[in-house]
Amino acid sequence: MRGAFFISEDFSMAKSGEALERLVGIIRRLRGPGGCPWDQKQTLDSLKSGLIEEAYEVIDAIESGECSDLEEELGDLLLQIVFQSQICEENGHFEFSDVATAIADKLERRHPHVFGEVEVSGVDEVLQNWDAIKKAEKQESGKPASIVSGIPRHLPALQKAHQVQKRAARAGFDWKHIDGNPFDGTHVPTCTAEWHHLTPSEFDRLLVATPDVRHRALYWL
Repeated sequence: MRGAFFISEDFSMAKSGEALERLVGIIRRLRGPGGCPWDQKQTLDSLKSGLIEEAYEVIDAIESGECSDLEEELGDLLLQIVFQSQICEENGHFEFSDVATAIADKLERRHPHVFGEVEVSGVDEVLQNWDAIKKAEKQESGKPASIVSGIPRHLPALQKAHQVQKRAARAGFDWKHIDGNPFDGTHVPTCTAEWHHLTPSEFDRLLVATPDVRHRALYWL
């Protein structure tokens, strides 16, 4: 049975490789001489909005529970990755195979408990190891290595605040043992008129404090 599993796995990988090669070839043809004028005109910048839209459509498909929709939307998202990789290849930067190799290498480095000799006790230790390895990688490359470095600048404000809170918790900032009012020093509006009079800085403090309240509520449940 084990031998049959490996045969099936090898077949599946070969089939996936063929499908990816076909997709990459199609994009090259669309971008090349005699290809599609629209595809030839696209740039990394012009594709940004489409990338965000496709990511949200994947989320919608997941929440709908329709696997056929998810299959289609994941394909649209993969198209964005291959498309942008092709543009970068044309500009002499990297190609799709470099993207795939880079993420494969990263996954092996960040999972020493699977591809190495490290032992872990559970998910928490996996995440701690991941963060430690990531920090070491950034130090070696000369990039900033704080716990909040790498959070995308273009994340929506509330989602960015949530990411900051989550990384702080993974670094040992334990919400279960923090007392006090997260809204301390910030007036919380109680009616529509008060919301209209909030200053930008007051609204920012409320946004940052909101994930704090969510964390505490989860621990209190």
